Amino acid sequence: MSPAAGPRAFALAGAAVVLAVLAVAVSACGRSSGDGEIDVAALQRELARVVRLELTSALFYERDVQVACSPSDADGLHFSCRVDVTNPTEPTQSWTEEVACREPGGRDAPRCFSESGDALQ
Repeated sequence: MSPAAGPRAFALAGAAVVLAVLAVAVSACGRSSGDGEIDVAALQRELARVVRLELTSALFYERDVQVACSPSDADGLHFSCRVDVTNPTEPTQSWTEEVACREPGGRDAPRCFSESGDALQ
């Protein structure tokens, strides 16, 4: 094995891992936006992920984000989500985020949107 084979092998392995992660992420996109009712657990995870990314991009690190959504209308397309953001050294920040979803339709467009304008599911 040549000396360059070691770094090259690591680079190829790293690329394979990145491709595998992307494949899983792409296969999961829109899964709950197909037909059927909204997967509330998936909606909660996705909203938590979006809030966490927004906090990180604003340089607020080490925040724990918890989201609990419940239907706010009998149609199963509107949700009221309580967002709790905790930090070991700061008081908990909490707010309610309203989420509205559309009837099942095309798989190319997001089905749900938060009141902040974030596309979900």
